[in-house]
Amino acid sequence: MSGRGRPAGPGKRPGLGIWFVLAGAIVLLVGAFPTFIVAGVGLLPTVIALFIDLKTGKNESIAVGTLNVAGVLPFIANLWVAGHTLNKALLIVTDVYAWLVMYGAAAAGFGLLQLMPQVALKGVDALSRRRIQKVKDRQQKLIKEWGSDIIKDATG
Repeated sequence: MSGRGRPAGPGKRPGLGIWFVLAGAIVLLVGAFPTFIVAGVGLLPTVIALFIDLKTGKNESIAVGTLNVAGVLPFIANLWVAGHTLNKALLIVTDVYAWLVMYGAAAAGFGLLQLMPQVALKGVDALSRRRIQKVKDRQQKLIKEWGSDIIKDATG
């Protein structure tokens, strides 16, 4: 069961978030076509991640999407400032630097997704080693205080 009480899997209906995204895309298509073009091309990795990431947590989609949006927003802002025209949108979409930034940001999201579990594992491992060392130090202190007979009494 997913977090909302519906079964996860192929038969799962689209969530409310998908409907908001579709409604936003339609509004952009009708009301701000140049922005729709830049966002459509720039956010393609996020769209692909949404369709590929079928797990209930959608961690991949969130990681890729967040950084992808961060990479696309400067170009959309530039489009609005420079004149919200179709020619300006096509200039942005055909710029290799824009593709590098937008898709590079999405790749960074995927890279963080791959890297962070390893970083967390190293941190937990270091904490565990520190705790083991504290227990060993405490054992040595008890042996000094009570003598080595405490070991025999404890093990039977």
